Amino acid sequence: MKTLTDAAMRLAPLAVAALFVVATPAQDGPSLHDCMEGIKDNLKALSQSLEDDARQADSLKHVSLMQSYVMIGKELEPSNLYDMPEDQRHDHSMAYRSDMAKTLGALAEMEQHICAGDNASAMAAIRGQLLTLRNDSHDKYQVEDH
Repeated sequence: MKTLTDAAMRLAPLAVAALFVVATPAQDGPSLHDCMEGIKDNLKALSQSLEDDARQADSLKHVSLMQSYVMIGKELEPSNLYDMPEDQRHDHSMAYRSDMAKTLGALAEMEQHICAGDNASAMAAIRGQLLTLRNDSHDKYQVEDH
């Protein structure tokens, strides 16, 4: 069973990367919701794998998958784009893309901590910068409940 899990973990970034190739706003592909769920699921798994130094490879795979989902998601439109007045949509889209780029940067920084074996700093990044980016982005880009 471990061999199957290892194989799945090695192939998962390739599968997500393949989705990226076909996921353009005008084509079928993963939705923004799918991307955000993928990020959430891998963030939870990453938090668990960071508790064990022996699971460094798992931690790196989870970071890679999150990076892939962010790459796909930043090409999509924020959920609340069409709730905005038309003359504000371009700026809103650019702010969304910029925030997704910041998320990629935070994930790259976290990956460096994991590569250095500094799981405590990686966990601090989850609880700090990534949590702040997530909360702020949800406030700015999710559809408001009416």
